Amino acid sequence: IQSLILSFCFIVEGLVFHSMKSTATVHLHVLLLVLVLSCSVSSILELVYDARLVKYCRCFFTFLQSSWLWHIGILAATVDLQWASIYFTWHLGASFLLSILILIFISERVKSVPTYTIPSLTTSISSSPGGSPSHLVTGQFLQIARRPSSLTVETSKPVFQTTFKTARSEQARRSDV
Repeated sequence: IQSLILSFCFIVEGLVFHSMKSTATVHLHVLLLVLVLSCSVSSILELVYDARLVKYCRCFFTFLQSSWLWHIGILAATVDLQWASIYFTWHLGASFLLSILILIFISERVKSVPTYTIPSLTTSISSSPGGSPSHLVTGQFLQIARRPSSLTVETSKPVFQTTFKTARSEQARRSDV
């Protein structure tokens, strides 16, 4: 539902920018509307597909939209607007390279992705109240179903663990091998 609400927010933002455009900056606002539409489409796709590429596209288009909005403020006052498409293309390329560099940096620093262990909380419904509404009477308490003994919970393991690559950890790993 979060992606659906975000998509509606992007659509409203696009409608607001469409109503605010002037004749002098119409090309800059059309490029901005393309970015807003891209953000909205990627948010809708995030409802359907749970892929990393779709999440990356939504983050990338949101970053590009915000930085292009900042860039419009500079371009509208100082530069000939006929070059707006070329500036947008260079802006798109620079943003893509920046995001790739950030991804490379993160993948080099983080050795493994955290794994999460969530114990199962499902229990049998044999101890739940019957079909009558007598359990709603004041003074009676519901018995909470207990975890079956077959479902053990390991409390000694950490819930998640992230290992960072550092010079010290690399030396320790090499000395272990």
